[in-house]
Amino acid sequence: MAFIAKHLPDGFYQEPDAKRRSLRSVIFHEVIVNMLGHREYTIPYPAKLIIEKDRVRTENWCKPHGYELIDPKNFTPQTKNPAIAKFFREIERFEELGSGVMNIFKYTQSYFNGKQPELFENDLFKMVIPIPELLPINLGGLSGGLNYELNDDQLAIFECIKKNPEIQTKQIVVLLDKAQRTTERHIKPLIEKGYIVKTGGYIVRSI
Repeated sequence: MAFIAKHLPDGFYQEPDAKRRSLRSVIFHEVIVNMLGHREYTIPYPAKLIIEKDRVRTENWCKPHGYELIDPKNFTPQTKNPAIAKFFREIERFEELGSGVMNIFKYTQSYFNGKQPELFENDLFKMVIPIPELLPINLGGLSGGLNYELNDDQLAIFECIKKNPEIQTKQIVVLLDKAQRTTERHIKPLIEKGYIVKTGGYIVRSI
């Protein structure tokens, strides 16, 4: 999960009960638990999770109950490792049989503009999770259920750069009336998360 958090963008989803959930965390928690819980451990083929430009794909040897693309509307879950599944339920990593697959389908659609994941059951169980190269920033709060992990200062700096392409740090300091060191501290995560690009000054990364 730390590797995923380092390399993938995050978005937030608001449940009907007003609870906010990290889309990245909930999707890939389910992906990883699925790989651990349903793996066929007698086969030495290594489990793989590969992050590509526009998707994450996994490969994991299992005991298939069918050979098909999984349809969430016509899906009958079956445990492949009952002892592991029972243990995971005891430590609250499994909710109920099949809930992980349904959560992957549910939250991936919110993570990337309604796109569906693909889960294919075979001897080699494969998952393909579409991911945005850069999620859009929702500056209007939680409309649509999506928002980024940016604080108010970072959002203000982003907007300032958006309105003033090639602006430099010292100019942002003047416009926003912030200390130089504080401004530089807030600019750093904007660059690391891919919101802005440093040229001569700063520009908003095109989406």
